[in-house]
Amino acid sequence: MPSIFHSHSKSMNNNFFTFPTASLFLLCFTAYPLGFGKVLFGSVPYFGDVPLVDLNVLPFFAAALIFLRPGFLSGLWLKDGLSRWLLLTTGAGILLATVQQFRLSGPSDRFCVALFYLLLPLAGCAWADSWRRQLPFFFTGLAVITLIINFNEFFHKLEPIGLSGNWNWNQTLLAVSLPFPFLLLCRKHARLVILTAASSAVFLLWLLFPANTSRAAIIAIPGAALVLLCSQLGATSRIRVLPAILVAAGGVALFLTVMLAPPAPIAAELNADSRIQLWRGAFDLVNNNILFGVGPGRFEDVIPHYLPEDYFRTPFVADRHPHPHNEILLYLSNFGVIGLIWAVLLITVLVRGIIRLRSFDRIGLGLAFAALVLLLHGQLDVLLSTPLAGGIFLLLAGMFWKSGAPRPEPVQTAIPVRARRIAALFCILAGVYIAWGNFASGLALRSARLARDRGDIPKASADLQKSLNVKPTPQAYLFQGSIELFDRKDPVAAADAFGELEKRLGLSNYSHANGLMARALASSGREKEALVYFEREQRNFPLSGLNAGFALMVLRRNASPEIVSAAEERFHTVMAAKGLTPADFPLLLRNPLWDDSPLLLREGLEKQR
Repeated sequence: MPSIFHSHSKSMNNNFFTFPTASLFLLCFTAYPLGFGKVLFGSVPYFGDVPLVDLNVLPFFAAALIFLRPGFLSGLWLKDGLSRWLLLTTGAGILLATVQQFRLSGPSDRFCVALFYLLLPLAGCAWADSWRRQLPFFFTGLAVITLIINFNEFFHKLEPIGLSGNWNWNQTLLAVSLPFPFLLLCRKHARLVILTAASSAVFLLWLLFPANTSRAAIIAIPGAALVLLCSQLGATSRIRVLPAILVAAGGVALFLTVMLAPPAPIAAELNADSRIQLWRGAFDLVNNNILFGVGPGRFEDVIPHYLPEDYFRTPFVADRHPHPHNEILLYLSNFGVIGLIWAVLLITVLVRGIIRLRSFDRIGLGLAFAALVLLLHGQLDVLLSTPLAGGIFLLLAGMFWKSGAPRPEPVQTAIPVRARRIAALFCILAGVYIAWGNFASGLALRSARLARDRGDIPKASADLQKSLNVKPTPQAYLFQGSIELFDRKDPVAAADAFGELEKRLGLSNYSHANGLMARALASSGREKEALVYFEREQRNFPLSGLNAGFALMVLRRNASPEIVSAAEERFHTVMAAKGLTPADFPLLLRNPLWDDSPLLLREGLEKQR
């Protein structure tokens, strides 16, 4: 009788601890909840404007899980030296993020994003046994939902962005999730099943959407398969670690070669790649802020000072750069040396766990393949800035951290169970509160965009104000300023809206806000103030013909002949770099996107001819 009771009690305890972990993974799916509408409708306009469980929410749920099982991490501290260093570095990263939050202006979301990077692997490690059982079924569900959405997008002639919000990440998520339905059914030839299913996912999306093929996925899938194969070579884990070291060293050497001294035959081709030029700018940013970084969430505000002018000659120029499109550079720019050490340690414990996998563990091999694909993709395009892909990777990294470490005995902590559960409850309530703010603010912003599309400017303005009252966001302020400037013809109100980006959110460089601010100030008669913002915009976008032209108009009324002459020369030089003349300025005015993108400009001119 006692043994039956003990078994029943243990089963209930397992069920209690399975629910929180399942909830956290399901929350990763709700980053953009309106995206699920695409399962039925194919198209849901502006669904990406309505986040729910974003990067600023997930760390609170991760902290709740850590509070429920702190003894396991204490056991790792006592048993494993590598884990001890990783835990120390995590603590140092949290301390640095706290200092940066108080020292640098900006919303508290930036601190929450730092916690997302640092806490999710801890939650993955503490609950690795539960993740191991649940992840195959979640990946199966993700594959089915993604396929349905992608077919709907194909029939509606839309880009294949799925639930992730980006076609690049969508392709990789399908590639890492599609093997799991087959792994659950097939008990043999796991490696062949994994590679075939992942390759089929990429091939299928290439057939349906040939213009949206992810280079990162094409490189990451065979790369992950090769690393996984190498990690299983040899009779012992000590022998298996050698290929991993060689692959890592080769990757670092290749990256540094591309950044610092590319071979002459490919140098010209690399210079024409926007991603390479962005990396070079991020590399310079890191070199100038190597000790402590610039702080989480501040990359976008700082990177315009470091982008090389050659970047603006590449075909795919963007007006925003929220991240460096490389995870190592992301941690370096956020946390400096501490971020680099943390990233290296996390990758080390991930690879250690993969190396110690048993070759007949088909589910383990599938999870290892998924982690490696996401890791390699993250060096070519960012993943940790997305709740779904980034959350999956960090939880997988934590899971393999635990599986590769010596088996520790959980340590009894001095904090009572009730106190830990209360702390976890407070974390959950904080996460729910922030998530509701995200959702309500985003829903009002989406309503404002739809109203403007219909031409209902009063409703758009009212909904925008609702969005800003719930939670001020840079997207809402930029949209509000644009409505005031172009639709309501109120440059004073527009300047006030653009000014809030710097006053309230600490963003002095956000998209084309400086150029729009300059035009608003100039239109309201504050031309000398406008000149400061025109110069900021030209510094951020040195080949902007629109900004150079508008600045010249204002300078002709306010500056000396020498300054006007220099501005005219700059305007002529910028327009010539685009293959245009000053007489083509109205063309850019009618098509402002052409001013940003050389590719769109070339295509537009060809159509006109």
